Amino acid sequence: MAERRSKNISNISVTKERAVPSKISASAFDDDDRHFDTSLAADETSNRTSIKRGSTSTDIAELNPKFGTSTLSKSAPIAEKVAAALNEQANAEENGLTNGNGSTDRDSEGPSSIHSDEIASSSSSFELSDPSSSSSSWAKFAQTYFQTKGCHSYSCSSLQQPLLPKKDRSDHLASLASWVTILRIMGDLPDADVGDTLAVAGTAPAVVTTVREYFQKKYTKKDIEETQKRYSELFKDPAHSGVTSIPFLPERSGGMLDKVQYVTALGIYRPEIRDELYCQVCRQLTNNPSRNSTVRGWVLLSLFAGSFAPSERLAPSFLQFLKDSSPVFAEKVERLVRRTFISGTRGFPPSWLEFQAAKNGKPILIPIALMNNHRMLVTADSVTTVQELCHQICDRIGITDDSGFSVYITLMQRISCLGHGLHRIMDAVAECEQNTKQMGMRESSSAWRLYFRKEYFVPWHNAKLDEISTELVYHQVMRGISVGEYKCDKVSTILNVTFVD
Repeated sequence: MAERRSKNISNISVTKERAVPSKISASAFDDDDRHFDTSLAADETSNRTSIKRGSTSTDIAELNPKFGTSTLSKSAPIAEKVAAALNEQANAEENGLTNGNGSTDRDSEGPSSIHSDEIASSSSSFELSDPSSSSSSWAKFAQTYFQTKGCHSYSCSSLQQPLLPKKDRSDHLASLASWVTILRIMGDLPDADVGDTLAVAGTAPAVVTTVREYFQKKYTKKDIEETQKRYSELFKDPAHSGVTSIPFLPERSGGMLDKVQYVTALGIYRPEIRDELYCQVCRQLTNNPSRNSTVRGWVLLSLFAGSFAPSERLAPSFLQFLKDSSPVFAEKVERLVRRTFISGTRGFPPSWLEFQAAKNGKPILIPIALMNNHRMLVTADSVTTVQELCHQICDRIGITDDSGFSVYITLMQRISCLGHGLHRIMDAVAECEQNTKQMGMRESSSAWRLYFRKEYFVPWHNAKLDEISTELVYHQVMRGISVGEYKCDKVSTILNVTFVD
């Protein structure tokens, strides 16, 4: 099959070839009229739902999803790359993770030469291993690379400069702002008291838009000096300082989810500050006297690990940090960061569903609707791909040949095929939640639905050997014919398509 282009939910509409009576409220998916109340029209040549792609869609590399751009597209076949990455042995510092002067080869490159996910895709070429040398310890890393020595443990004071050197002024300012945001998330810094302000739902720009606009601005040395003065005033009286107009620090602090999404979006968009974000959280988790702050920090770290990976320079020390920490929290973070090294950086910040699961320390449960009107719950995490989800569904219900089966997602009257590839399922959920928020509703009320159905039909299907698959196809085709998704002029053709002898 030809490789598909990306399909953004907000740019997708179902193409209708003929008028369908308004009385027909059933859909080709199921009878849940609240979330899909228009009939699907079929394309005569393909016997499948015809989807009109948005004009702004662009090709997306499998391991390099663009920040804030839909990754709801059919994945490229890169199984060989993944297998090679899994089998490669990691080389420790003696094999050249540093270039002899305390910095990596990647640090010698200018910011303009690094794309939004270049670091993550390069990092996925080696397998993380458990570091055993003392040089991989967190304290040793801080002593070697931090600009201010002896600052690798818990602190609630302001940062005069980022922990790691930054070449770009925007990265410098973003690092200072992320420190304030992380302290607020962990409860180590009070939120600013904005008084009785009325915020109209749906008027605030999306977090991906806010982050992109901040990084597109040009900053001077004077901006950095003035920002540092404002931070000094802010930390004197965090709740009532009244300091505003700080670069990379939104005026509306928002709720806890907004803060988590914002600081995670900084790392997704900008590879150069990912190590900084990891180091800031690890610093606050070192010798932290507060149980509440520690738990919040580990929740945030797990969301980072499921969104983007640290660089090759930080990875050994970070793994050693996890090894030396409580296994109750560290094991989950290590599992996520290892998977992220393989799958690459995600395209959207964590969803409300992921945030709730991380807070409760439980797996994500995703409802899936089948074409025979049955529903099931499948487990997932932030790195779960559509391919993994399809395999899990097939194993659960007993399908032997999953050829042609895909996952579809719907939001209101919009539909998108997620395919059967290596795109993250939670990116699709997060995109739906962002669309819901822009409509003035809460992310928790987002009415997205996932469906498991045939995207294309294979000629070698044996109806007698795979009865479960045959039943699902039968219900899908019969419902599709009844609502006009599939067109057929002869009854004999219907019988052949539905495998009725």
